Order: sequence, then C-alpha cells, then structure tokens
Amino acid sequence: AKSAETLAMVPTNSGMLALDEDGTRCSSDYYLRLTGDGGRMLKGQIALTATRPTPPTLGGDTQAPSVPGNLAVTGKTATSVTLSWSASTDNVGVTAYNVLRAGTVVASPASSPYTVTGLSPNTAYTFTVTARDAAGNTSAPSNAVNVTTNAGTAAIALRSRANSRYVTAANGAALIANATSVGTGQQFERVELGNGNIALRARVNNQYVCAEQAGAQPLIANRAAVGPWETFALVTNSNGSVSLRAQANGQYVCAEQAGAQPLIANRAAIGGWEQFDIVPA
Repeated sequence: AKSAETLAMVPTNSGMLALDEDGTRCSSDYYLRLTGDGGRMLKGQIALTATRPTPPTLGGDTQAPSVPGNLAVTGKTATSVTLSWSASTDNVGVTAYNVLRAGTVVASPASSPYTVTGLSPNTAYTFTVTARDAAGNTSAPSNAVNVTTNAGTAAIALRSRANSRYVTAANGAALIANATSVGTGQQFERVELGNGNIALRARVNNQYVCAEQAGAQPLIANRAAVGPWETFALVTNSNGSVSLRAQANGQYVCAEQAGAQPLIANRAAIGGWEQFDIVPA
C-alpha cells in the first residue's frame, strides 16, 4: 500500500503514481521501488503499466432457424409413419431436423421426408418437427400431426412337431423351439409374398426372419426388408402341419436336434424335425 516513503520517492511531475494495492485503477502508471536483502535500496526507477485483460466478447450465431412448416403424414403402415414438411431457413444454415413423438426426439434426419419405424399396429401417435443449426439453435416446433397406424396382420406362433415347443425370436438370438407358452417373443406376422411364398416378421423387434448366410447359419430375425434369404415356401403336409423351404438354398427349415439347437435350413427332405404347426397368437 502507499506510504509516506513511497510517495516521497515519486519524481516530481513524472506523471507516475505510487503502487497501490487497494483500488488504484489498473490502467494507471505506477512507480516501483525495489529493495534487496537487508533492506538495501536498489537504484533505478522503473515505469510500469498495469493492464487488466479485456474479457472476450461473447457472440456467435444465436439466431434459431425458422419453424418447419406444413408437417403432414404422407404414408403409413402397421409399424411405420412417413412424415414430410417444408424446409426451414437460417442465417447460417439448417443442419438437421428433430422428429419428435409425443415431445421426445426419435430421429434427426437431414431433410424431409422421413419414415418413423418400429411403431405398434393400430396405435395413435402425435408427431412434431423442429429445425436446428450448427450452433445448436433449435426452432420452435412445427404444427402437430396425429396419426393412427394401420391394423396389423394377426399374429401367429410356430409350434415344432419335434418337441411341441414354440419357436422364439427373443433377445435378438437365433430362432429356437424352446418356449412352452406364447408371448411377444414367440409372435410372428405371416407376410404373403405370392406364389406360395411367405416371410415371417417377428413381433418382438419388427424384423424379418432370415436364413442367414444363404442358409449356412441358423435362422434369425434381423432384416428390415424382404429378399431371397427372407423368403420361404410354405408347404402343407398331409398331417396338417407345415414346412418351410428357404429360397436361399432350397433346403427345409429344421428344429435341429429335436429342438435342442436353433432352427436352420439344412434338410433336403421333410421329417419330424421339419414340421411345424401354425397357431393363432
């Protein structure tokens, strides 16, 4: 702090001030006297300019995009809804849109249109859309649209004649006939493909059953669309049971080891392990 001694050391008319620890403005010039061991005076005068760092100017893009317009439903199935909307504008640029279902973001597509999948049949949903830019600014929500998905195909279950157990697609694992009762994991939708061919869509994940690796690996419900590996010929047997012949390799689906191992399309002929009952689920 200033003292009589420090004030006396300031040269007359020098324009300098004594160093002050208690409030002298930081932009002022100061006079500093240095002392060494034993209080001996070090000769010389040093003119110092103390500066206060200038705080950074906060700014950047703070403008939100315009509200997406004319949100509408342009298509729907039992498990999906297709939405379209008018593009938003922004002073810098729109980077993505948020699709919200009942106020919760379910997807962030780059543009319109967008198809929301994984929905339940015959179920009502409400959707809105917001726009966002690179700075994270988000627009207000668009108009809301209400939609009810189509009624789904009646669910079925497959019961193996090998062990009288139901085929399950639960937990994302290979299909296996080991369930004693029918729940969501044992429910399938039978999709007619024509010419006696069908596909099976698992209710547990809305994925199609696939003869993986052209039938070299067990059946698994992991495909979003139907191709040759997801196509099966439905063969009705004389005893009322059915068998599935994979288009992938022309082999019949088998409940391997009497159902103790996963289903796989690897049999050239129909026996007890290749027979199933289709039952309502």
